[in-house]
Amino acid sequence: MAPTRKTRRTNLQGEKKVQNPPADKTPSDVEVVEVQSRASNAAATLDTNLLKEEMRLLKEENRILKEERDFLRKKVSENTVNASNKKELKKRTSVMMDSSDSDDDDTTSDTDEDLVEVKAKMPKKKIGKHRLDKNPKASFGRRASNPDDVLHRYTKILAEFRKHRSVGLACRKFGIDRNTIALTGIIAEMKIAGPEKMPPFDDGDTLAGYSKKCKAVLQEDEELMKKIDSMKKTADLLPIAHKFNK
Repeated sequence: MAPTRKTRRTNLQGEKKVQNPPADKTPSDVEVVEVQSRASNAAATLDTNLLKEEMRLLKEENRILKEERDFLRKKVSENTVNASNKKELKKRTSVMMDSSDSDDDDTTSDTDEDLVEVKAKMPKKKIGKHRLDKNPKASFGRRASNPDDVLHRYTKILAEFRKHRSVGLACRKFGIDRNTIALTGIIAEMKIAGPEKMPPFDDGDTLAGYSKKCKAVLQEDEELMKKIDSMKKTADLLPIAHKFNK
């Protein structure tokens, strides 16, 4: 009986040794999940940054619009006061002229002196410099035909923008439509931020077509694009988005 028990133990030990090892896990599947998770997190972070930047731009545009609204309200109020003062002066002058017609020669001379005083107090229209500011065509010019004209116009509006921090007010100062600056602004931005990277302006080129050339160059130069964005934030360039004709 003893030998038989020994044989069974030996067989059991052999069976235990012969058991198949556990199957290995596939590390490739785990790695794929980790890569997908990282990509998803990166995409979410990028979307968040884009939303933050869009919110910042919207707040800045809202602030500029409020400044323009306050400025226009102030102008309307001033014009209303001036119109009221002129109406009162005209009324007084009319009354004095009526009284001068009914009085004799002695009183007429006194009335004439009063009229002279009233006219002297009436505000005089300023000409010269004031008129040139309201009509800047004489020294500025609306029509641009080449990149240098665009740069000249852009720098004038940029200088005015730095005073009021409003692109709309700066454009109205020189009688230029805001869309005109948006359509050709990329030309001036590249001439200021990277003049050595400007594409050639060929004979027969239009400013609209040349703007598209500049856009193509800028899209290939990420460093220059970042520089332009940075200069817009510091008011070294106009904070206005580009537009292109179809």
